[in-house]
Amino acid sequence: MGAPPHHTLVEPLAWVITLVQDGEEIAPGVVAVVTPGHSAGHTSYVVMTDAGKRLIAFGDIFHTPVQITHPEWSSISDGISDGALQARAHIADELTQPNTFGFGIHFGDQPFGRVTRRPDGKPQWVPTRSTELLPIPRP
Repeated sequence: MGAPPHHTLVEPLAWVITLVQDGEEIAPGVVAVVTPGHSAGHTSYVVMTDAGKRLIAFGDIFHTPVQITHPEWSSISDGISDGALQARAHIADELTQPNTFGFGIHFGDQPFGRVTRRPDGKPQWVPTRSTELLPIPRP
């Protein structure tokens, strides 16, 4: 389970791979945030608008909204447990900043949201209403 070995995936594609650094602007208004843990090279992205709003696309750092409140709850697919814990804590904190929205690809029918602080100080995911382009698949 997981990504194929480096020598079978990355090395053959080395001629088309561009490595990015933490904090590097990879396109106008899009900054890479290295968030290892799920996998060694996992990267999240912060997209800034001209109006000062941010969207953080955090990929596989969180697999369920409850991990925002409990970043210590790991996922079986976390390859580097300590790295995942640190990345989740960092991104959860970033998501609490003003004018910041999150995009959780694994969050099912609530992929967009904001993070607020509960009375106990822990962060929590608050879904943002969004329009579905396709119906939600239901068994």
